[in-house]
Amino acid sequence: MDKRNENNDSGNIGSGKKTGPFAKRFLRRASKIVLWQIALLTAFSISLIILSQFHCFRNSALSAILLIVNDGLEAKVEIEDLNLLNLNGISLKGVRLIAASDTLVSVARLTIDMDFFQLSEGKAIVNTIILHKPVVKLLRNASDSTWNYTHIARPSDDIVDDAEPADWLIDIHNLEIIDGTFFMIDSVNIAGDTNSIRAEGNIKNNDIIKNNDIIKNNEFIKNNETVKNIQIVSFSRLGLKKLNLILSADILPTENHYSAEISSLSFIETFSGFALNDLSAKALLSPKKIELSNAQITTDESDFAINAEIKNFNIFGTPEEQAIENAFFDVDLSGDAVSIKDVKHFAVIPTGLFNPLRVDIEAVGILNELTIDRLALENKEIDFELKGELANLLIPDKFEYDLQINKSKILFSWLINTFPDIDLRGVPDFGTARIRHLHAIGNTQKAKADLNITSALGTVKGSAAINWNNRNDWNNRNDWNNRNDWNNRNDWN
Repeated sequence: MDKRNENNDSGNIGSGKKTGPFAKRFLRRASKIVLWQIALLTAFSISLIILSQFHCFRNSALSAILLIVNDGLEAKVEIEDLNLLNLNGISLKGVRLIAASDTLVSVARLTIDMDFFQLSEGKAIVNTIILHKPVVKLLRNASDSTWNYTHIARPSDDIVDDAEPADWLIDIHNLEIIDGTFFMIDSVNIAGDTNSIRAEGNIKNNDIIKNNDIIKNNEFIKNNETVKNIQIVSFSRLGLKKLNLILSADILPTENHYSAEISSLSFIETFSGFALNDLSAKALLSPKKIELSNAQITTDESDFAINAEIKNFNIFGTPEEQAIENAFFDVDLSGDAVSIKDVKHFAVIPTGLFNPLRVDIEAVGILNELTIDRLALENKEIDFELKGELANLLIPDKFEYDLQINKSKILFSWLINTFPDIDLRGVPDFGTARIRHLHAIGNTQKAKADLNITSALGTVKGSAAINWNNRNDWNNRNDWNNRNDWNNRNDWN
């Protein structure tokens, strides 16, 4: 038995000696094959990079690429030169997209670093995109109401309505725009846009910018006259210069899901003069909600943060899903300095107030039932805090409010400067009004209030009610300076 066992052991050992060298030989050969493949791939990459240094090779490659690209376009793509940085990187010089006989997009230099091999899997994984001095012009023709970008793709008769859209994933790790310029001119709607023609220095005779305007030094020139000093930002005539942007983004086109993290955004709006020094934020656009979070906005005079969310509003959905009256808002804005000058770039505000304010706003709800948890304004002339509810904001005739103001103060000078268009000559200079308590409930027809206010004129404390439709003798009241008998007025109702 011992000998047989020894023989068996020796056989096993012998067989082990035969399999061991085979495995090693296989691994060595496999390793050599892999190394050769890596070497060939490296050599191919180096060869391409070396060949790309020769102008004749780049011209041949460009001609072949542009022939394929332009074959399916009504527009025309032009590229002056290209350089291969590596297998995933390419640099293009002098990129132009020409549509409707005009340059829609031009980029001085475009650098792309992405995984081209994953495109076949429906994934666009972009490590870096850098656009140096891009210029984008979106123009709408007044004669046929078409935008120039609609002339990019060639119309096709081979449209399959039932075709499933490609399930793409676009992941951009880093996108940079350096010293960009963007113009959007809607010649169809610009005439009816009151914001676009409200200006200190308007176009001569209120002429409308036509599509044949040119860009010179990042400004529109017409009849040798530079358009300047238009205060309000108009989306019918929008011009951004010195545009700088850094962001990352995830896009799922088939799901209408767009998310971005903006590290930095700055620009100057040409026509209004509004300058955004920096904006950083996280943004989300999807069928379920629109969200702006951790947004920090800085201008020359303002510095504030905002978090905003809109739910129950599908911008991609049916008209019923896009009904703004059903949208649920949640807004939180706070900042040590919010300039009314900046606000007036986006809204018509009848106020002469320019001193920056410390602002804190918290509001939630739908527009027809909005709750203001806090609205606080503060500077040297005002310390104001309000909370309450607003109803039927979208139905002016049925507008209602229930508001409370506590422990606030307002200077008479602030009131005069804030509402310069209102004739307040009949209001005596009350110095500083200290609102210890004010609770007002009302609508478009009438209002009532409980109040406790102290000023240089004395103290007003009690209750009052007003019927707005019965005010024939308001302007003729000479005894309004003496408010001691407010509570005894029977005609206030």
